Amino acid sequence: MIMLNTSILIMKVSLLFLFFFGVFLGVVHGESQKVHTIRIQPGSFQFSPDSIRIQTGETVEWVNGDKVEVHFLIDDFLSIPGTQPEIGSKTLEPGDMTQHTFLRPGKFPFQCFFHFQQHGMKGVVIVEGENLDPLPF
Repeated sequence: MIMLNTSILIMKVSLLFLFFFGVFLGVVHGESQKVHTIRIQPGSFQFSPDSIRIQTGETVEWVNGDKVEVHFLIDDFLSIPGTQPEIGSKTLEPGDMTQHTFLRPGKFPFQCFFHFQQHGMKGVVIVEGENLDPLPF
């Protein structure tokens, strides 16, 4: 009898955990999240827009509209003191797209590794709102 009650309690706690975890994922990664687009226009060697302001939990997508050039999107966190890497690095072939959902507030600079020096190809995502990142760092 005690074993059965303990099993039921464990099952209820597990279901409660899964429910709240599912709610969290629905809020952070739900279908209703807003997506902001940053484009690379053909031959421009610029991000458009090069600065964007969003809320935590929203997504930015980078679209390489260039027909010829390959761009290499990377974090540029060293250009703003106190910022952390967030975006990582991604190769964007012509026509490719990549997305990133921002869970922490802050300024997140990025650049094209291939075209930053010659063309100044860089930008920044400014994220406002509360921290939605479940990890403390």
